[in-house]
Amino acid sequence: MTDQNHTGALVVEDLALLMFNPRNGAVVGDGLPFFHVLAGAVLIDLLLQDRLSLEQERHGMRQVRTVGGTRPDLEVLATAWDEIDRKPMDLYAMVLVLGPRLREPVLDLLVARGHLRREPGRGLLRIPTLAENNGTRRNHLVATMRAVLNDGAEPDAHTAAIAALLSASGQLASMHADIPWSGAVHANARKLQRSAWAATAAGQAVQVSMASLIATNLFTATSILD
Repeated sequence: MTDQNHTGALVVEDLALLMFNPRNGAVVGDGLPFFHVLAGAVLIDLLLQDRLSLEQERHGMRQVRTVGGTRPDLEVLATAWDEIDRKPMDLYAMVLVLGPRLREPVLDLLVARGHLRREPGRGLLRIPTLAENNGTRRNHLVATMRAVLNDGAEPDAHTAAIAALLSASGQLASMHADIPWSGAVHANARKLQRSAWAATAAGQAVQVSMASLIATNLFTATSILD
């Protein structure tokens, strides 16, 4: 099993850091694919912190509610928590409503962590751009993901959730420069996306597995509608 030093990193921030392309300053799959998997990753993070509960199915869809009454400190999680606290919603609505609102808080978090930096824009509009600030964390994530997806290493819970969401994004082939694309990579990623890989593991791993499966299944459904 891979043993990442996660240093308290959220699933959503590591996922977004992997999907940032330091070669051109763009986010792979920016738009709906990125929005959908951000929502799925935040769901996982909030469940792991016991900030959310999944209620009984309603019309075939689980309901999401806040628990504990304590707002998360990090803005990226608070953005989602506030909306769900105001109005509990089903998982499908969570992906559609929250996904687009998470992009900027997640990127801001990566800047605050020192992984990325914002540079002044050029040209007439002078829109600020993102650039890699310190590649240490991203390089570690890429190496770990290669071990899992290219070489078939057994992932820990954190890594497996990220790999499942990367698969669900449909963008792995576009990340060839970091994770060389092949039939084996596709198969390994889909296996993590579809299977209850942590069914016999201890508490946290089971919870991550269940949440990632829910999130990736939602992505598939919303992709068809889009």
